[in-house]
Amino acid sequence: MTELVFSFSEGRAPMREKGSRRILVVDDDENIRGLCVEVLSVAGYRVRAASNGAEALDLMKRSRIDMVITDVSMPEVGGIDLYSQALRDFPALKGRFIFMTGDLTPELESAFTVEELKYLVKPFRIAELLLSVDDVLARELSGTFMKNEIGKREEARFTLSADCDVFEEGLYRERYIVAMTENVSRNGIKIVYEGVPLPEGAAVSVYLSVNGLSIHRYARVVWSRPVDAKRSAAGIRFDEPMPVSSIVSVIPARAV
Repeated sequence: MTELVFSFSEGRAPMREKGSRRILVVDDDENIRGLCVEVLSVAGYRVRAASNGAEALDLMKRSRIDMVITDVSMPEVGGIDLYSQALRDFPALKGRFIFMTGDLTPELESAFTVEELKYLVKPFRIAELLLSVDDVLARELSGTFMKNEIGKREEARFTLSADCDVFEEGLYRERYIVAMTENVSRNGIKIVYEGVPLPEGAAVSVYLSVNGLSIHRYARVVWSRPVDAKRSAAGIRFDEPMPVSSIVSVIPARAV
């Protein structure tokens, strides 16, 4: 198997400060509120909490919030009213709400579906919460990422320039490549390096290590071609996508 090892130099790439995404958790149930805050904080987000919609709106006026995870049924101002008032005062939060409910009525489910709103039914698993956050971030980042110019695959991707060391392990020889990443997405990465093109379809292993992020992915070389007389480029597709939250932790702050 051909193996590629990417070792990023943190000093050369403009990295996003980890945890710069600010999430507001709103729930009158202290146990659920505390659990969500703990899980999201461990995942690397900056988390604020409120016990009802009125408190949440006050927090929104005093600090920047990038996403809201809210219970539906709460005293004073419930989740639906919070959503309506938040969009009126903070229209940038449209599409950045996740609702939680222990009583998913047909009417409520229909409203969520019509408005294309993300929701979780209590009790939910931690993995469901994190996947929902990833999905909301994926929608947001799709407007920021550039589109792939090569091939027909329409996929959100972001420009990221970083030094990387590439080791190609063949049956009879090993090859060391000094490469530079050009862009990254949930499903792949593009690199440029000095040397001849890599074999298309080759099975590879990719190791990413950037700003505390360390991910290993098995992958395939989808395409590879000369850029000029000395350099080549290659597009590599992961067998398993990277979480959006992982990408958020390394992208430049000015991009979103």
